[in-house]
Amino acid sequence: MHIALVITMSLIRILCLHGYRHNKDLLIKSMRTMIEKGENNNIQFDFINSPIKHEEDGLYQWWNADKETILTLENYDTAENSIDHIKKVWNDNNYDGILGFSQGSLLAQLFCHKYPSLPKFAILASTFPITDVRYKNMYAIPSNIPTILMIGKNDNYVTNELSLQLKDKFEKCKIIQHNGGHYVGSNAESCDQLFTFIRSNVS
Repeated sequence: MHIALVITMSLIRILCLHGYRHNKDLLIKSMRTMIEKGENNNIQFDFINSPIKHEEDGLYQWWNADKETILTLENYDTAENSIDHIKKVWNDNNYDGILGFSQGSLLAQLFCHKYPSLPKFAILASTFPITDVRYKNMYAIPSNIPTILMIGKNDNYVTNELSLQLKDKFEKCKIIQHNGGHYVGSNAESCDQLFTFIRSNVS
């Protein structure tokens, strides 16, 4: 008598953080292809809004900034509130990893620094170095959380050179470059590389 063994992969859940003057719906829209491909690979992307609205347009931000200074801002005024918010969401769910886009990628870095035992991996898209004077020293010791830097070759807002400054800040760092701009790359090659990375870091 033969007994068939059915092996099912556990669902992998990723908490996703939007960018500056952005929201979860816009990020979902831009990542639609990746979300759909993830469903076929037992990978679920969950999206939340920041609790902090931008006063001009009702979109969201993780701390107050403006387009001209966001890359060099020395004071992330509500960063701790945002980190606490992410921690509560994380505690209420069973996440494996974190994905941050643009300003959200900075929050993901701060979260990983404060709670290094929680994420099994981090995905930083259109990312750049922390510039808040209170947090810059976190780079003194490279993070051991496996990390992807996702870079758009034609990103005219966050340059490739700026993103690549983070390459040595993570002991286990991989780079995915796509041919697009300031968004999370969802082309087939990027998704294949990303899903391989994710599965390799979830036991």
